[in-house]
Amino acid sequence: MEINWIEKLEEFRANSDLKKADMARIFGVDLQRYNNWVYRNSLPKSFYEKARITIERQKSRVNLIAEPNTQYEDRGTIRIPKLDVAASMGNGLTLPSDYSEVIEILAINEEYLRSAVAFSNRDNLAMITGYGDSMQGTYNDGDLLLVDRGVTEIKIDAVYVLCLDGELYIKRIQRRPDGTLLMLSDNKNYPPYEIKNGELATFQVLARVLLVWNAKRL
Repeated sequence: MEINWIEKLEEFRANSDLKKADMARIFGVDLQRYNNWVYRNSLPKSFYEKARITIERQKSRVNLIAEPNTQYEDRGTIRIPKLDVAASMGNGLTLPSDYSEVIEILAINEEYLRSAVAFSNRDNLAMITGYGDSMQGTYNDGDLLLVDRGVTEIKIDAVYVLCLDGELYIKRIQRRPDGTLLMLSDNKNYPPYEIKNGELATFQVLARVLLVWNAKRL
């Protein structure tokens, strides 16, 4: 008998306290399209594997959506989501959809973390993977990076997760007195790139990189 994946997804959603909008983000579609699947009681076959993986992953964690944690608060622990998103330390990777799936939760002592680095809010913290060698010397290809998603403006020269013309980067940003920005690589084999005024419309700060997950301050 063929599995009715919409029925299974809706049962999964109800048991996980997720909204239909959350499910739409998981599948990378808009809410109307997900509602149409539910109304027709049918999931397109191209999404069967995604549905199976989504439901199986739920068995090993509380929720797919990164939300404030209460389970560990009394023990002084922060739960930080590791996101299924990678940013390039080279020539750029394609920007993913607005929703990034949580693939793991890391529990970290809050007192230790606050002694190592300042951040905007504990709920803004996430882990992502950096790929490429343009930041070699500061961190390496495949390193896990702690980022603060509450930082969306460049107020100080630092390392940021950036979107430029639809591509995702991890670069050091230096502000110039004339208002232009320099995108710098710590690997000197990569020349600086000047973000000109005409490119600012396609430029976005997504987060600030706080630490390589070996507690090396950036």
